[in-house]
Amino acid sequence: MAYSDNFMLHDDEIFQIFSKCRELGAIAMVHAENGLVIKELE
Repeated sequence: MAYSDNFMLHDDEIFQIFSKCRELGAIAMVHAENGLVIKELE
């Protein structure tokens, strides 16, 4: 969810991706950061 100007995904988008991974039997790998907190601390 980091880098809100470029690559940030919202919870609903992440959920859709995870749901598709489950359907396919895939495992999602993520590098999770909280973009809103990062932006606040900058």
